[in-house]
Amino acid sequence: MAKTIHVSPVKTSEQMAAFIELPYQVYKDDPLWVPPLKLERKEHFSKKNPFFKHALWQFFLAYDENQKVIGRISAQIDQQEKDHQTVGHFGCLEATCKEAILPLLQAVEGWLKAEGIKKIVGPYSLSINDEVGLLINGQSTPPKILMNYAPAWYSTALEACNYQKEKDLFAYEVDPKKPFPKVITHVAKKTNQRADITQRPINLKKLEEELTLIMDIFNDAWQNNWGFTPMTHAEIKYMAKNIRPIIKPELARIIFVEGEPAAMIVTLPDANEIIQDLKGNVFPFGWLKLLWRLKTNK
Repeated sequence: MAKTIHVSPVKTSEQMAAFIELPYQVYKDDPLWVPPLKLERKEHFSKKNPFFKHALWQFFLAYDENQKVIGRISAQIDQQEKDHQTVGHFGCLEATCKEAILPLLQAVEGWLKAEGIKKIVGPYSLSINDEVGLLINGQSTPPKILMNYAPAWYSTALEACNYQKEKDLFAYEVDPKKPFPKVITHVAKKTNQRADITQRPINLKKLEEELTLIMDIFNDAWQNNWGFTPMTHAEIKYMAKNIRPIIKPELARIIFVEGEPAAMIVTLPDANEIIQDLKGNVFPFGWLKLLWRLKTNK
């Protein structure tokens, strides 16, 4: 028997709480899923997130015939994106059953169409500078920090709704103990001999200013890439607050050519390794565990 499903826009704090809570139900039996901290998720989906200052959005929940929440999705238009007048996004997609996928997508399509949108791309949760893409292969390993995670059946459910691949997104694992290829080692050696090229770690005491410098390099280097959307100063400030507990200055470096910033790299420890067993909760003792692990985990 077909399920009776209806989709409603999120309007109340109770509905927003259900929106945030749903992934913890979807993945409750998945030992590899890393539950995000609920306090962080509440802030991410609130007006404290500067993304909402330059975006139009609507969250939706899907309910079964017993009024149980069985799915969620977001619709958003990022007005920082150059094609925002015709291109919108869906994201935050989660469901407990495949029957919920189509009505969720239809709700997004209707909302975006009413805003004049001609094309939908996703998942973006919430922008291209957050978690993007849908996990097709890789469910055999836990997700890394800032990487998406999804059951394998999500992709086939989306394809059944006539959604097609827009781009491939690849994630790579590298063993840092293995030597670099000879050609890279040679280039690095020659570069280190040049007096006009210098480098330094970032200064945590000026993290917001350092991230602004890093994002200036990033925006310049990536401006012609597919889907590029520049970050606002408010978003950089928000990022600085969020990554300060885990960033290590020696792993984030800025390179200068003749005194001008020319390149950067930011390497973040995989914080997912130290929050997985907290189940998304920092109370009553999760904060103590988290602070201790941040201090001692290498």
